[in-house]
This record gives sequence, C-alpha cells and structure tokens, in this order.
Amino acid sequence: MDYIVYPLRINGHGWLRRSPNPEDAVMDVLEIMARTPGDGGWRGVQEFGLRDYMMTIGNRRGLQPEAIQAANRVLADLNIDWFRVESVEKEDGRDPSEGIYRVSVFFPGKGTEVLKVRM
Repeated sequence: MDYIVYPLRINGHGWLRRSPNPEDAVMDVLEIMARTPGDGGWRGVQEFGLRDYMMTIGNRRGLQPEAIQAANRVLADLNIDWFRVESVEKEDGRDPSEGIYRVSVFFPGKGTEVLKVRM
C-alpha cells in the first residue's frame, strides 16, 4: 500500500489546512514532528517523530545535535530540501504545560530565520 509522504493537517471543517507562507508551513511540519513519537511514530516514514528528543530538553536550553541531525534526516527522507533545522531552544514560558521553542531554520538562498514553534 502506498502512503502520502507528508503528514497533512485538517482544519475544524474537515478541509486540508493550507499554510499562507513557507515559514508557517515549516512551523506546521516541525509541530507535527515534535508531537509524534520516535521510531515507527508515523507509518509513512520510519523515523519521523521527534517527541522523544523534545521531551529530553527539559531544563537544558538546546536540542542535542543528534536530534537536529535526525530532524534533517527526516526532512531529506520526505524530499523536503527547501529548509533545514539548525538549532532548537526551549523558551521559558508562563504555562509549564505549553512548550515554546525558538527554532533556527536555514532556507537556501534566503538565509536563517528564527521561528517560534508551540507544542
């Protein structure tokens, strides 16, 4: 059986959710990856989820290099070559149940941008 090689987001009305710009699309992909468990977390790609890595950040500031390499491997497996993750740092927030992360993303030909991703 073939699978869609990209996890899709559905809005509240049952329609596919579109991203208005590349940055929002990146945030959507990273949020999905961060909420998905590690190996076997998504049937379309064996190593897709980053949740196990994200949970280990805890009190440390940044995501470990092996987690960033894993994220970029997943993106390469999905043939997403228009951005790559350079760093992920957890922000201190008022609500401990909500994780807010600063993600440095490199866009070839455009440079690096820092995006805020909520989980």
